[in-house]
Amino acid sequence: MNASNWLNAIPPLILSVLVGIIGFFLKRTIGLVDRHETEISAIKDQYVTKEEMDCLQDDLKSGLGKLSEGIDALKDNYMRKDDFVRAIADVNRRQDRIFDVLLEMKGDKNRG
Repeated sequence: MNASNWLNAIPPLILSVLVGIIGFFLKRTIGLVDRHETEISAIKDQYVTKEEMDCLQDDLKSGLGKLSEGIDALKDNYMRKDDFVRAIADVNRRQDRIFDVLLEMKGDKNRG
């Protein structure tokens, strides 16, 4: 082979290598774009918009307001367990005093 054949073969070889390099990077870039598109669509499916979040927060605030009103009504209409136990103990003490007075009036306490 002579030098002119080698010189004629170099431009197509360089062109093939350049096309291969460009094709590799183009394929990689397109793959990245496709992956980003699927990730963005997944984000769009999973997350809410600001308007939807504001609406949800308003619903929660109204629900919490109703719950706090219910708790206030419970505080006004019902007694705590500790208060109930104290009241019953006080009633029992008074009942014992009444029984003691009745027994003294009857005279049975002096015998015992």
